[in-house]
Amino acid sequence: MPPNIGIMINLSFWPNKQKRNSEGEFPIYMTLTFNNNRIRKLIKNSFINLKDWNEKQERVRKSKGGKDANRINGKLESIQLLVSKINKTALRDEIAPDKQYVLDRLEDPSLLSIDQKAFFSVFDQFLNINRSTKSFNTLKAYRTSFNFLSRFEDYSNRKIEFKSIDQEFFENLRDFAFSVEQTSDNYFSKIIANLKSFLNWATARNFNHKLDYKKFRAPEVENEVIYLTLDELMILYNFEFDSKRLKHVRDIFCFGCFTGLRFSDLITLEQANIKDGFLILNVKKTSVVDHKIPLNKYATEILDSYSDTPHQPLPNISNQKYNSYLKECCQLAGINSEIIVSKSIGGKRISSKIPKWQAITSHTARKTFATNSLILGMKEMVVRNITGHKKEQHFKKYIKIAEDVTTKEMESTWDNI
Repeated sequence: MPPNIGIMINLSFWPNKQKRNSEGEFPIYMTLTFNNNRIRKLIKNSFINLKDWNEKQERVRKSKGGKDANRINGKLESIQLLVSKINKTALRDEIAPDKQYVLDRLEDPSLLSIDQKAFFSVFDQFLNINRSTKSFNTLKAYRTSFNFLSRFEDYSNRKIEFKSIDQEFFENLRDFAFSVEQTSDNYFSKIIANLKSFLNWATARNFNHKLDYKKFRAPEVENEVIYLTLDELMILYNFEFDSKRLKHVRDIFCFGCFTGLRFSDLITLEQANIKDGFLILNVKKTSVVDHKIPLNKYATEILDSYSDTPHQPLPNISNQKYNSYLKECCQLAGINSEIIVSKSIGGKRISSKIPKWQAITSHTARKTFATNSLILGMKEMVVRNITGHKKEQHFKKYIKIAEDVTTKEMESTWDNI
């Protein structure tokens, strides 16, 4: 057991003789001492005459305190019981209580019942609290991680508790991910990132006191960037669809390819976001305010084709069906060149060949914009400013593709002379 765990909180009550009210009465204070900490707090609305105080019992004498004696003594008993519960909870959870831990539970005793809740009850509280501040996709990712951990608990037949989240827990979870669920390295990386976000939140609120999780490492593996070449993009853009449904999906996707917008921003776009040839919007995922994107002629053409819709510049579609409809669009447009897709599971690379249309998703639009903008000669900082990529390593992959394309163009032209 770590040092200082199990040390009891000592409590005492006393009248503060340095303070006196207008009626000549003195306020009662309490002092808590533990682990080289000292807390001194006023007991609200508890004033007495010194002659009414039993110093040995640390209570008001009932024979002299009158009707206030029962009220004040009842309050002191409640505080003593609460401190006893804090002691027991800290001992059970193997916590060396600090000043903030004790103060939080003195102010809000309901935290003690939360301390006794299962890991998943607190995770559920985390999800509920974040509903008003996090995007739909972020909440969906948290819920996915919640479900993954729940499956792990069932598989391991061992209850997940805050105090059990250590290196052994991480290794067992990793083994479950790769050996049982066959998840990719990048999927597991996201699970761990979300778990750590939750544990940071839980630690800040004194639900969790074990910090082994900060050492968990699950790096992402760089996969191939799936994007439409400029020729493929223009084929899709100019393709005549018989279905209005597919035309709408194509237009939303192509607008993303011409602006670099995420799907979550595309489907919430309003006419008010379009001003003087620019898109001006607040980016949901990164919380960037007044992000400004210039509209090229192709993006403007798409908006002009929906000018009869007064409030929404693009068609409305649900995220649920979008990706399947998008694959249908690309298949009909003949985007069927063979590509190699791969994923890494526990460090083992698994590759397969598929027609490109099968790999196209809503994320492909941003990748198409970034890659083709660089190939066409747009400066790196300008592209990055438009796309809003914060992490350099995430943007470098587009630079590498552009360089590879330039090299191939050089080889197929000058080197063939």
